[in-house]
Amino acid sequence: MSHRSHCVLVVVALALASSAISACGSATVRPAASWETQDAPTSYVVVCDVTRSTLQERDEYVDGLSRVLKGLTFGDHVIVMSAEDSSVQNSELWIEETLPHYAFSPSPRPETDNQLLLDAWQQKQEELHQQGSQDFAASHDLTTWRDETLAGVKEQILGRAANGSDLAGALYLAGQLLGDSSGKEDRRLVLFTDGLIQTPDVDWRSGKVTAGDVNRLVRRQRSAGSLPNLNGVSVTLIGARADDERLLPGLRNAWSKYVAACGGDLDPRFFMSHLSETLYADWMQQANGQDGG
Repeated sequence: MSHRSHCVLVVVALALASSAISACGSATVRPAASWETQDAPTSYVVVCDVTRSTLQERDEYVDGLSRVLKGLTFGDHVIVMSAEDSSVQNSELWIEETLPHYAFSPSPRPETDNQLLLDAWQQKQEELHQQGSQDFAASHDLTTWRDETLAGVKEQILGRAANGSDLAGALYLAGQLLGDSSGKEDRRLVLFTDGLIQTPDVDWRSGKVTAGDVNRLVRRQRSAGSLPNLNGVSVTLIGARADDERLLPGLRNAWSKYVAACGGDLDPRFFMSHLSETLYADWMQQANGQDGG
């Protein structure tokens, strides 16, 4: 499976050779066919801040990316990219992959009002759908894909040492890669970074960030047409730090406010200094529209 494949592999189960079905089974009305509605896939963009100042945190970036990959399933789309000097021009897409997904094509529905025939047809389709889904999963080893994908980028994550990182530019690019949302797609942004934004206009490296600093950054980006479009995107940030740990709450609030101004959602709980398996699981549930508790 190529790490740069842009194609969705669609596997279509064999349809029945004939729509003639013998009258058998129960006359009880069966529920609507289960294959008719499928969950929308999830799109992920993972941004790795590769500035020199984050080198000590890179092992945790690798562990975090492994956790992200474990959460992917058939049909999901993932992009892993670097954040570095002038991110829009210089960032590299290390992974861009759409996982194959299974799609079932039922045989034509019998043109009859005979409920026995309709029940038998639907039961057969459900059996074929279940078997096809099982065969597909057995022939596509996600565990091997995850291991190979992580191994393919691990060296770059651990060793890349840029002079600086343009986080604002990386967010702008991530927004473009995720695209706008119709409200149905599940779109997620994972940021492995210290969270210390630096642009020609603002500098968050001290960690002393006020609401006024955030508003100033948003106004200038909006005026320049460079405000990231994170409309409908659920965000988590892992690796945050400040010169003084007492400043982390202010940095956390600043990021939540900034992401909200971009149209996204960064719950302060999911602004982490270190990867928490529990919080990450909660974020995944929240991103799925569930109650993360």
